[in-house]
Amino acid sequence: MFGLLKEKIGSFVKGLTSKSKEIKEPSESFEEEKKRETNEREVERISIPESVKGTVKEATPKSSTMPSTKPSINPTKPSTKPSTEIQSPPKISPMPSPQAPSNTPSNTLSSTSSKTLPSTSLRTSPKISPKINERKTSKSRLKPLRIGIGQRIKSIITGKVRITKKEVDPLLEELEMSLLEGDVAFDVAEKIIEDLRKRFNDIEVDKNELDAFIKNSIKGTLIDILSSDRQFKLIDRIVGLVDEKKQGGPEKNPVKILFIGPNGAGKTTTIAKIAHLLMKREISVMFSASDTFRAAAVEQLNEHARKLNVPILKGKYGSDPTSIAYDAINYAKAHRIDVVLIDTAGRQDTSRNLLDQLSKMQRVIKPDLKIYVGESIVGNAIIEQINSFNKVVALDGVILTKLDCDAKGGSSLSITYTTGIPILMIGVGQGYDDLIDFVPEDIVDKIVG
Repeated sequence: MFGLLKEKIGSFVKGLTSKSKEIKEPSESFEEEKKRETNEREVERISIPESVKGTVKEATPKSSTMPSTKPSINPTKPSTKPSTEIQSPPKISPMPSPQAPSNTPSNTLSSTSSKTLPSTSLRTSPKISPKINERKTSKSRLKPLRIGIGQRIKSIITGKVRITKKEVDPLLEELEMSLLEGDVAFDVAEKIIEDLRKRFNDIEVDKNELDAFIKNSIKGTLIDILSSDRQFKLIDRIVGLVDEKKQGGPEKNPVKILFIGPNGAGKTTTIAKIAHLLMKREISVMFSASDTFRAAAVEQLNEHARKLNVPILKGKYGSDPTSIAYDAINYAKAHRIDVVLIDTAGRQDTSRNLLDQLSKMQRVIKPDLKIYVGESIVGNAIIEQINSFNKVVALDGVILTKLDCDAKGGSSLSITYTTGIPILMIGVGQGYDDLIDFVPEDIVDKIVG
């Protein structure tokens, strides 16, 4: 879970942390470093290909090879014209070199192009030595945050790094796009980026603590987004309500919990998980199979009741779901059962008649808690669904299912901030114990690390 968010936030942290890696330790002075870089550039500029190295020698003044500035004199036929009247240089047969065989190219420079390399060198691109290439590659990886010379010297002396708005803005823009790709709502992504921009605006941090500072800043921002004044632990709240009801005597009413949500979100399985967790706290429960609309819904809940050894009250398909819930409450009251978990038909937020049916159920049975069950993998569509259901039935909390299958996880960051309704629990598997409390600090630790 949270795979994409974890990757993108990790890249952001790495980009900011790389600033401290750019700062050299004071093992060499600034002048020495500057001189070394200058020498490296000079070596790269004058490097000569290996293929040319045996054919070109450094031009040195030799009487046998350097062209003479005096008029050429043919030893067999003396010249009678002055050198100034010569229109083109006479053809002089090359003198054989006593040190090289006749088939070896001449090492002398031409009189007409004494300052140019042979034509083969012009067609061959110079090769940069591996060491120089390696240094250039390693330097190019440290460009996410580039600091000036003055800041570098100051950082070496003080051991601190200053993060400025100019440096952090490009990384924040990239992070905002990544959050939107991870199913984070637009308003939430803007809020996160704005808060991080304030935290990282012209601040000075010890370079050895930079990584921890960045991560803690991100954690603080995300915790603020996920937290709500209405947050509570669902199982603890139910146990507390049971204790309050017991003070009413043996004729007490049971705690009534209404579960609502769309088809296929895992509502029925979540009800069974809640029953299992309550029974571990020695709280007695029963099921109300009030989903008389979906095929096999009653059979599915009945199978969970058999496995958990929980009583269930069910009716015929097409019967009034409110009457089934009402009868289940009376049964629980007569048999001193602590909690009634009411399953309802899955419905979309656009189904007006089913939403009206849900409103009727709320008026008749007056549930103590109304819980929305939705799957995280639908992305930002879950926010619209929650808002629509909340208008009909004032929701107390959200249970987010299939979070273990959600590679993005951005919807979990958006629900509380955009709807004001807290996430109470999250489903992380198919087992009865795979339903855990939603703790913002734990979630943020999984995302940021």
